[in-house]
Amino acid sequence: MYEQALVTERICDMKFGAIYSIPLLIAGLAAAGCTQKQIYQASVENQRQECEKLTGSAYQECIETLSGPYEDYQRDRKELTKNRDTQ
Repeated sequence: MYEQALVTERICDMKFGAIYSIPLLIAGLAAAGCTQKQIYQASVENQRQECEKLTGSAYQECIETLSGPYEDYQRDRKELTKNRDTQ
């Protein structure tokens, strides 16, 4: 059990430059037992790595579209969910 926890922790802490499909990334992390925050952070890291393939103004525009801190994402998500439930 301890070894499985170590493997899961390594998977969660990895940089995901080799994974280009966000749904595959999310499914893999969820299966590995990662938290929602770790999945969010891995997704943002994947997006950032994709931005690094660009140059000049395209790179800057891509970086500006990256999501902010997880706490902002979580707050916005709760707000959207609350608004959807009240409609």
